[in-house]
Amino acid sequence: FSCSLNEPDITVAPTDSRYRPDQRFMEDNNLEKADIAKVSLEEAQRERRKHRESVIAELRKRGDDEGAESATHRPRWFLLQDDALTGMAVHRYKGGYWEAKREQEWGEVLDLWTPPRQKQK
Repeated sequence: FSCSLNEPDITVAPTDSRYRPDQRFMEDNNLEKADIAKVSLEEAQRERRKHRESVIAELRKRGDDEGAESATHRPRWFLLQDDALTGMAVHRYKGGYWEAKREQEWGEVLDLWTPPRQKQK
C-alpha cells in the first residue's frame, strides 16, 4: 500500500508534489537528474518570491496597501493560525480542496513543477 501512495494521479491538484520532476527522477534512481531538477525548482521558487516581494514593495511605495495585500501569497486551502494549546503557528484546512478535486476545477494555480525557461543572453 505505502508504495502506491506516491503514484501519479491525474485527479489531484496540479500543485501536488507527485508532479515534482526531482521526485520522479529520484524514484527512478536517477540521482544526478533529481539534484539538477531540485536546484532548478528551488531557483524558480526564489525568483517567484523575489518578484512577488518587489511587486508588493512597489505597491506599498505608491500607497496601494490594498493592492499589496491582494498580491501577498496565501495558501488556497489552508489558514495560518495560532494553535490554542501550543501557541505555535499552524496551517488549518479551510475547505475547498475535495470539491475542486471532484469538479476538476483548480482555478488559477501556479505552475510549480515546470522548470523555468533558460534566460536569453
